[in-house]
Amino acid sequence: MPVLSGVDVCRRIAASKDGPLIYRILLTSRTERQDLIEALQQGAHDFQSKPVDPDELRCRLKVGERLIEAEDRAAHYAAEMESLAEERARQLVHADRLASLGTLSAGIAHEINNPVGFISGNAQTQQMMWRDIEPCLRHCLETGYGEPGKLEFILNEMPDSLLGIRSGVERVTEIVSGLKAYVRKEDAGGAREAVDLNACIEDAIKLCHNALKYHVEVSTDLAPDLPHLLACSQQIIQVLVNILGNAADAIGTQNGTIHITSSHAIETATIVIEDSGPGIPPDVLGRLFDPFFTTKPVGKGTGLGLSVSKGIVEAHGGSLKARNGSHGGACFTIELKGGAGV
Repeated sequence: MPVLSGVDVCRRIAASKDGPLIYRILLTSRTERQDLIEALQQGAHDFQSKPVDPDELRCRLKVGERLIEAEDRAAHYAAEMESLAEERARQLVHADRLASLGTLSAGIAHEINNPVGFISGNAQTQQMMWRDIEPCLRHCLETGYGEPGKLEFILNEMPDSLLGIRSGVERVTEIVSGLKAYVRKEDAGGAREAVDLNACIEDAIKLCHNALKYHVEVSTDLAPDLPHLLACSQQIIQVLVNILGNAADAIGTQNGTIHITSSHAIETATIVIEDSGPGIPPDVLGRLFDPFFTTKPVGKGTGLGLSVSKGIVEAHGGSLKARNGSHGGACFTIELKGGAGV
């Protein structure tokens, strides 16, 4: 080695912080104690004096192999701990944001309720007054009193205008109700009684009939021996209606299918709802249950339905999960634990 000595090579490798561990053994003819100490200080892990004994060298290489394996395990464990810490930090930030959002939502819902009440009351009053005003205006139009163009415009536009006000108020009321339901998740369980989950499924299908009848075929495979569950039937139906409505929206105007199964194991009842829609994009799947997150157009969804549904199921001691099914559509699984007869 006319340019670099073994010690120089060890020094350069040790100075490089990138890459995997390189175990370094010096094979040397030097026997002075100070030379060996310098070699170890400059990055050598071990040394063997010449002439080299092959069996001894193999044993020393085995030691190096075990050290490298231990280093790899430590690095893998460190990477896992770092990933776990990052995920935990994201969860804590997310939980803090949701808590802040809940506090803000409570205030917003309270502040909106009063003016919405005034608008709703006045709209109802105007509709009642219009029933008396409309005949008078028609009489004026027929007798030629007033400007015909203005009278016809008022007679044509006023009913739709009043209906639009009422529809807008109902929309705002629906959003406020969703806000309240999100804020008061601890009350989402409602009054409990022994509930037939299969009956809840049938009721939910009936409630969604208008949204499903033209282009969606619903099939069921319900366990005939499904035990009754201690739950609030109206809350469970609300969850099912929300999921079925979302499935119908996802399928769109094309013909599609929704398949619902119910089953039970020890202390657990399960409902699975799978549709033939386009499925859930990967970037949406992680945010699906976030409040106010929606993929629907403006005016079509508030982003609270699935968030509230998840709160209802969790208040019942269960879980609500979403994934893409085996045939590509969305698949929602509701698991409810405990209860009467389960």
